[in-house]
Amino acid sequence: MPFCERCGRRLMDNEVCSCGIQNIQQPNNYGQHFDMQPIQGANQPVHYAQPPMGGQPGFPQQQNFSQPRPPFGQQSAPRQQNVFGGNNYNPFAAQNAVPKKKGGKGKVVLILIIVLLLLAAAGFGVWYFLLRDKDGKDESAPDGGDLNASARSVKRAAESALQDVCNENSIDISGSTFIITNVVDKKGRSLNYNVPEELKKFSEEFNDKIYDYDEDADYYAYILVFDGMSCEYSAVSEEFDTPGIGTYPPGDDTFTIYTSEGAVPAEKDAEYVLDDVYDMAIDAIKG
Repeated sequence: MPFCERCGRRLMDNEVCSCGIQNIQQPNNYGQHFDMQPIQGANQPVHYAQPPMGGQPGFPQQQNFSQPRPPFGQQSAPRQQNVFGGNNYNPFAAQNAVPKKKGGKGKVVLILIIVLLLLAAAGFGVWYFLLRDKDGKDESAPDGGDLNASARSVKRAAESALQDVCNENSIDISGSTFIITNVVDKKGRSLNYNVPEELKKFSEEFNDKIYDYDEDADYYAYILVFDGMSCEYSAVSEEFDTPGIGTYPPGDDTFTIYTSEGAVPAEKDAEYVLDDVYDMAIDAIKG
């Protein structure tokens, strides 16, 4: 089967290849209406800039046309700072920027106050449920808050202190009935009553020795009724004029009071304060 010698196309028998036939050019009428000028440099090759280190080859170097270049010899104006710290100002980024929230310090202070209140409440709970027993006694107080036990401790310390003072200073107070107390009046004067003269000048030393024997004695206000060297009656209270008295000897259901007959049980529903017991003891001594 024959082939064309110029283009190599396969031909049929007796077929002439049309590759040698030149195309008939159609007349161009467009030039009559438009002045077609050739574009300068259209056929010139494009020169690509050498890419920087790590750049992509094959692409021309891009120029930033966001701002006009200044005339030769003048310094370009500084670019506007955007809201995110860059050098290219973006007005849309400024509009959409999220403002910083205020009031952070106030929230921290509020949280600290709440924590302190919770700690205070926890401390009170520990004191109430652990340091107090079911009867409401203050376990942190001397003798676990048992006022009668504290009255007995003060009585024993006072008898030992009086014995020391009398022996060291050769004092004889037999047959004397008097009251020793750590309470003073509004003018700061001691409320001791009927104390023998030879013992008065050692009253400060006497009180110091009581605290030496019972370091918790100053926790309470107390009154002590002595008959000679023996303490016949002692009464203690947290305050001189507040309810809540412990005595020795104790009463059956409550405290005792000191009368001319000695320590007798107080009325069951009596609401005496230490000041009342002190006045009744003075009346009994005067008796």
